[in-house]
Amino acid sequence: EGNNIKITANGKEQLSYMTYRWDDDEETKVDINSMQTEQTIETPKGTHTLTVVMVDINNKTETKTQEVKCVKFRSGITIRAKKRISIFISIKRWRK
Repeated sequence: EGNNIKITANGKEQLSYMTYRWDDDEETKVDINSMQTEQTIETPKGTHTLTVVMVDINNKTETKTQEVKCVKFRSGITIRAKKRISIFISIKRWRK
């Protein structure tokens, strides 16, 4: 399998959409329109910085930035800033 990162988020209000980007690349927008979401995105090779932004229906945002290295590991990080939106990034990456 390829290298993937699973992003899950939930909010006290309905989540409108999320964006994510690698390093300084262009953002990718994903419409959500739900109280929670789970998205799996492919990861590039090497060391990169992933930025995820969740936006709820009231335009409240939550941002998570994490460095990702192309090595064999599993990890997860949860953040709860403002206690409005919680983002969890799960990294499951395996070399072939």
